[in-house]
Amino acid sequence: MSRRTLATVIAVPLMVGLWLGAALVPVPYVTSRPGITVDVLAENGGTEIIQVDGHRTYYDGGELRMTTVASDRAEDRVSIFSALRAWISDDESVQPHDVVYSDGETNEDNKIRSHLDMTTSQDVALAVALTELGYDLKTAVKVAGLTPGSPSEGVLEEGDRILKVDDVAIDGVQTLLDVLGKAEVGTPLEIRVSRGARRSTSR
Repeated sequence: MSRRTLATVIAVPLMVGLWLGAALVPVPYVTSRPGITVDVLAENGGTEIIQVDGHRTYYDGGELRMTTVASDRAEDRVSIFSALRAWISDDESVQPHDVVYSDGETNEDNKIRSHLDMTTSQDVALAVALTELGYDLKTAVKVAGLTPGSPSEGVLEEGDRILKVDDVAIDGVQTLLDVLGKAEVGTPLEIRVSRGARRSTSR
C-alpha cells in the first residue's frame, strides 16, 4: 500500500468523524426565519377574527395580514450546519442564544413570556386606540398570566387588576416592581385586586 493510499484510508474516516461530530454537537445560537402570515380580517370557523360591536364596519375585500417570525425554541439543539445555513441565507438570521433567551430558560418559560408579551401588546394597542378617540385612560396593572405551581396560582386570576400591595397604591408597573423588590423572600404580601365588579384582598 502506497503512502498516498494509506493517508487516504486514514483521512477519510477522520473527516467523516469530524463531520458527524459537527452535526451532533449543538452550537449556542438561535436561527430565525419568516413565519406564517394571518389575515386578521378573515373568518376562523365561520366567525370573524376581529369583531366590532356597537359601530358599523366596512369591508372592501382587502386583507390585513399579521406577520410572524419563526425561531428555534429555547431548548432546541441547533447544529453548526443550521447556523451556517441561516448565516448565509438572505431570508434567515442567526443570533447568540443568550441574546434571545435568558440563562436556563425553558420552552415552558418562553411560552409564558410570549403569552405575557402578546397580552401586553393587545392591551397597549387598545389603550392607543382609545386615547386616539379622546378617552382619558387611567393606568392599570393587570395580571396577564400565572406561573404554574407559584404561590399566586389559585389566589390571583388572569385579568385581575392590582390595586394595592401592602397598602401601597399601584399606579403603574414600576410601582409594583419597587414594592416587590423591597419585600423579603418568603414574606407574604397583602394584595388588593379588582376582579370584574368585585374587589378582594389576598395574601
